[in-house]
Amino acid sequence: MKLGEIARFIIKPEYAYGSQGCAPKIEPDETLDFEIELVRFGDPLPRFPTSAELAETRKQQHEENKKMLEENPPPTVDERVRLATEEKQKGNSCIAEKDYEAAQKHYDSGFVNIFYAKDEWDQLLSEQDRAEINQIKLLLYLNRGLCKLKLNKIEDALWDCDQAISLDATASKAHFRRGLVYTEKLKQEFEKERNGQFWVIDKGVKYAKEAQESFRKASELCSNADAGIARGMLELERQKAQLQRYASKYKEDEKRLYKEQIFDRMVAKNKKLQEQEAKRAMEDVFKDMPALE
Repeated sequence: MKLGEIARFIIKPEYAYGSQGCAPKIEPDETLDFEIELVRFGDPLPRFPTSAELAETRKQQHEENKKMLEENPPPTVDERVRLATEEKQKGNSCIAEKDYEAAQKHYDSGFVNIFYAKDEWDQLLSEQDRAEINQIKLLLYLNRGLCKLKLNKIEDALWDCDQAISLDATASKAHFRRGLVYTEKLKQEFEKERNGQFWVIDKGVKYAKEAQESFRKASELCSNADAGIARGMLELERQKAQLQRYASKYKEDEKRLYKEQIFDRMVAKNKKLQEQEAKRAMEDVFKDMPALE
């Protein structure tokens, strides 16, 4: 089309809105008639580069990336592990001061230093590199899990403990702290009871079993008697006793509720039905009696 030229377009229903139409302006099976005027031209589309130009652009980009890497080489595995270890040590110092928020941030920074994308992890790192990184990861997970437990970030603490176990199933500290996490989860359920909130006994039973299994595993893996594990198991026994008391109370409440809400109502309803039956029987007796003379 030329500038200022008008074109007419007639569009059959099957190429437009068909039998459905487009209410309220377009009826079903209606033929459309458009007039379009070209009032101005827009900016021309950019020319698509040729294959040779694309190849040259890629070459230049590769050279720039290569130069950048030469001028600013990425840290080696040893350097990354060293930086992560420094952050871990700073975090440990914060834990000694009971500053768990600051400690967690240092452990988070430690993870950043040893992060590798999956393809880098699979293709660029040797078995020895991966083992070295996993070792510092294990320590970071263990210590950050402790921080999160102290900060009452229970689900996050559980995740860190599970990650540590996935790296080393023989890490007794990971199992021990996992036991502490589940003991705390059990206490949180008891807190709901004290606040008059709904909670499920079976969930508490599950948490107690998980805690007991984790403490048992930690005790098996620990070569010498560990006072921390002993204290954790003793605390769990106290919580299990409390759980049993709540379970007994709930059972009694359930019996009372059944009696009050179901059994007593059934008795009252049956009594009412019997009274109604007796009344109808008496009415029938009087109905059959001969009239008085």
